Amino acid sequence: MKNFAKAILYIIVLLFYSCSSPAHKQTRLSKLCLIADSAGVKMVDDSLFGKNIFLEVPSIDAGNSALDAFFVALHRNSKVVRIAHWGDSQIEGGRLSKELRTYFQNIFGGQGVGYVPIVDITSPVSYSYSSSKNWMRYTFFHHRLQNSWYGPGGSAFKPVSFAVIEDSTQVSDSIILGASSFINAFVNFTLPFSYERAVLWYGPVDKPTKVRIFKDGKQDQVYLTLDGTNSWNEVEIHGQTHHLKLVFPLESPLIYGLSFESSRGVVIDNFGLRGHSGDGILLVRDEVLKKYVENKNVELLIFQFGANVIPYLHDEKSVNEAIQMYDKILQRMRILFPKRSMLFIGPGDMPLRGKFASNPFIKTFNEKLKNIALKNGCAYFDVYGFMGGEGSLGKWIKNKLASEDGHFTNEGRELLAREIMIELLHSYHLFLLKKNDL
Repeated sequence: MKNFAKAILYIIVLLFYSCSSPAHKQTRLSKLCLIADSAGVKMVDDSLFGKNIFLEVPSIDAGNSALDAFFVALHRNSKVVRIAHWGDSQIEGGRLSKELRTYFQNIFGGQGVGYVPIVDITSPVSYSYSSSKNWMRYTFFHHRLQNSWYGPGGSAFKPVSFAVIEDSTQVSDSIILGASSFINAFVNFTLPFSYERAVLWYGPVDKPTKVRIFKDGKQDQVYLTLDGTNSWNEVEIHGQTHHLKLVFPLESPLIYGLSFESSRGVVIDNFGLRGHSGDGILLVRDEVLKKYVENKNVELLIFQFGANVIPYLHDEKSVNEAIQMYDKILQRMRILFPKRSMLFIGPGDMPLRGKFASNPFIKTFNEKLKNIALKNGCAYFDVYGFMGGEGSLGKWIKNKLASEDGHFTNEGRELLAREIMIELLHSYHLFLLKKNDL
């Protein structure tokens, strides 16, 4: 009887909404949401009445969709729901992740920017930082570690006694080594947002080391002690501040980064790496990925790659080789995390080298990439289709939504993030209806 009553109320909501003029839909829907909420019907917004155009969500076991595990966590909202976002330069510095984070946290709660690296070759969009010049930055793309002790995002940082200069204008990191003169290393974060706690992530420790903590320019009386021989270790920095400085001794272990987070709601970690095709994630140790996903309660794994292989697609063979690489990546992640939800955000329209015309193999590549994602139980958002398909980049450039190399502008990213969110919320509402929880 209870489910029948919910179904009747749902039909009423649909009728009222469909009979409203566009100017009155939002007001009428808001009133209906209040009525629905008092009757125990859960509704987020009017995305329920839309449809998925560019997001395809495959069915997996027992009729569940590939995103149901994520939706269950969102619906319960009893603890933090973490999203890991791996990608290339389209997301470096937190660009697209910032837009998605804002949407999710406004609707489902949560605070903080999530993961931040110690140093980077790009300027972050959600916070600012400064650091000493003697941080060595290792990634699975450049300056690889022989022991593969990378953090979950594929990078690690180590204080050294000499200066390290990285050239942010190049895809590869140009390193110039200066004279040995440093006795420690520091990083200083300025945070224009609220968070509940800060957590330092680091690798195996040979011997305990102490890190000095400064909050708003004042040194803490208690040092932060780094200990533990696990591949993944973390320690909380107690107390909130908008200005946080950490000073590391040279004997510090590999540092993976920090996380500014909350204990409930949504937190999104951005793992962007310029010029990367995605296969480097295969070099991150299984135990690191497992500890990260399980310890941090990661419920949705997002992969956003493909743009950096498109310039090398020149025949059917090269397309198939690229698809095999992504199949290998997704197979591994599915084996490691059989119960976690996954989403692949595909590449957009890209030009031929030195021309505005689309690479003629993008359409085939995009279609095969989507099929591989669906085969591995991974939802797929079609950015190429969202942009308009072949030749669409020129229109996006004309409307100042993208640059000539295919990177989105701020306005372009906002449009993309909004569409991704609308279609994810539509699938979320369908999930609630299916589970009789709306």
